[in-house]
Amino acid sequence: MEHQCHDCSYRGKRLTQGSCPACGSANIGRPKGPTTEDKPSSKTSTLIMFGLWGLLAYLLIDKLF
Repeated sequence: MEHQCHDCSYRGKRLTQGSCPACGSANIGRPKGPTTEDKPSSKTSTLIMFGLWGLLAYLLIDKLF
């Protein structure tokens, strides 16, 4: 579980004695929003994306020429 100091914006996974290890403040809470990084897209979604872009390019070229 991550914690973030609201005074100095330090982020860490451990608390020492309930205070921020960087500045010593007790003003600590959980960070808002997602704390983990986004997962990379799967091979299937990547193939679908390239297929759709290829289809769009084909349809545009066919329409223009």
